[in-house]
Amino acid sequence: MTEKSKLPDLKEVTGMAKKFFGDIKTSVTEIAGEYKSKRDHADAEPAPKTAAKKSSPPPPTESKDASKSEEPSSDK
Repeated sequence: MTEKSKLPDLKEVTGMAKKFFGDIKTSVTEIAGEYKSKRDHADAEPAPKTAAKKSSPPPPTESKDASKSEEPSSDK
């Protein structure tokens, strides 16, 4: 007696893969379209006033080397 394999044959696997990747392509296309439409809609609106302000540079931060030079050395 020959037992039928429990694994799907090549036609079944390719059919499942085609459906799977087709669904992914559809979803990604839909998400990209929604993103583009939201982005285009946001570009059509005037920019908020806070974005128009000139941003000041962040305050200078001390590097590790500078903090080491400020510490008193305890060489004895």
